[in-house]
Amino acid sequence: LGRDLQAFVAPETAGLLIGGGVAALALHTNTDERAHASVLKQPVLEPGVAKFGNIYGNAPQPIGAIAVWGLGKAVKNTSMEATGAVLIRAQLMNGLLTQGLKLASQRERPSGGGHSFPSGHTSSTFATAAVLQARHGWAVGLPAYALGGIVAWSRVRSNHHWVSDVVFGAALGTAA
Repeated sequence: LGRDLQAFVAPETAGLLIGGGVAALALHTNTDERAHASVLKQPVLEPGVAKFGNIYGNAPQPIGAIAVWGLGKAVKNTSMEATGAVLIRAQLMNGLLTQGLKLASQRERPSGGGHSFPSGHTSSTFATAAVLQARHGWAVGLPAYALGGIVAWSRVRSNHHWVSDVVFGAALGTAA
């Protein structure tokens, strides 16, 4: 984890975070409330999609990482075991950074609760997507990023987050 923290300040990571931060700040100051209202007005073709996103972005991410590592170890598949290990490290890094920023920002959720910025559900799914894309290519990464997009949408749609929360959450998770 120490090496991961050192690598986190690499130029490509900094660029990703700066880009995500600028986009989130632009949304926050100019259009966050309008963008949020627009998402809430969208017709929901399948209400289960929002529920899926709210569930998938939570515990399944770290539990899935541990499961991939454990299964790889059990069946002696070193590639699977290594992917699981990287997923675990990404989830740890993401969790530390996301929770730290939530405590530091104290941003109120659209629904009135606390700890809105950044979206942890979004960041955790994008952390998984980035690992899968890096280790297995876009054939695996693209569907994983699409699931991350569903999670981000569901967090806004269910009134848990502002659009800027999920935009920065996506950048943070990808960087982690």
